[in-house]
Amino acid sequence: MTENIRSLAVYAVQVSGCLFTAVFLLAYILPFPADRVLHSEPVFRGLLAVLGSLFLALTLIALFLSLKSGKANAG
Repeated sequence: MTENIRSLAVYAVQVSGCLFTAVFLLAYILPFPADRVLHSEPVFRGLLAVLGSLFLALTLIALFLSLKSGKANAG
């Protein structure tokens, strides 16, 4: 596997994690003076479900690629 593909995989995981965290924080910060949170609203719930699933999938793919390249380098 080339270095560019590995770098792209790492960046994709980082970006999806940052987006998930940003949406999650916005759900708490936007209604700040009030004591309710927006993570149960359909818009935020949908975004969190999509971004969380994407983050999990990309993390597992990056882990698999890391293990695969590690075995190729060791063997």
